[in-house]
Formats: sequence, C-alpha cells, structure tokens
Amino acid sequence: MHANAWNLRSSKERLQIMERTEAQKKHLLNILAAKSHLDNRNPTNPKHSPSAPLALLQRKILQQDNRGMVSRIMRIAQDKPALSRTHTELTSLVRNLKAYSSLNRSMRLRAIEEENCRIFSRLVSTSPTIRREQWRKSNLQTSKYKENLHRGK
Repeated sequence: MHANAWNLRSSKERLQIMERTEAQKKHLLNILAAKSHLDNRNPTNPKHSPSAPLALLQRKILQQDNRGMVSRIMRIAQDKPALSRTHTELTSLVRNLKAYSSLNRSMRLRAIEEENCRIFSRLVSTSPTIRREQWRKSNLQTSKYKENLHRGK
C-alpha cells in the first residue's frame, strides 16, 4: 500500500504540474491575443463626408493665397529699394506729381461741367406746377386779404 500511495502522490503532482503548464499556456496565448483598449490611430475620413468638398475648396483657396503671397515676396525682393533713387528719378517724380495735379484739376472741371449740363437739361425739361392764371388769382386773393386787414386797423 505504501508503494501505491507514493505512486498516487507522484501521479497527482504530475497531473497538477501538467494542469499548471496548460493554464500557463492558455494564459500566454490570451496575453498574446489581447488587444489594447486605446486606439492611437488617426480617425479615417469617410469618402461620403459632406465636409470633404468644403475642406478641399478651403485647401485650394489656401494654396492660391500662399502662391500669391510668395510671388509678392519674390517681386519685393527683386525690386530696387526705394531709398536709393537718384536725383534725376526724384525730379521726374516731382514733375509727374505736378502733371497729376493738372490732370486732377481738369477731371474735376469736367465732372462739374457734366453736372451743370444735367441740371440745365432738367430745368429745361420741367414744366411749372402753377399756371400764370392761378398765380394771378392767388395774388388778387392775397391783396384782398391785405386790404381787409388794413381796414380793421
């Protein structure tokens, strides 16, 4: 009996070890197959999104603005600086300013002349609202009223 007990104990221990190793294998497989709860990927934009065309349009507008600003910056960088003008350039600028003042004066005179022509054509085309007969009658009536006022004094 004693031998059987030892045999039984050793087989029992062996079974426990095997069960433990099986449990460890299952646990290891579960750990390897487990997925993280945090998803760090960027969200995908659906193809049918209503904001997709708007975003595309905004991107195009931004690109156009950027191109325009870059071209302006390039033009400014290539131009001569304004402070390094020569004496002849400055005198020609002064002459041009004088020419511009005479042009401005002539343009203002032309605008005033056109406005006067419009006013004159309106005056010619309009007819009086009160006729001479009505005017004469109203003058007679007012003169009678004046006489009556003077009589009472």
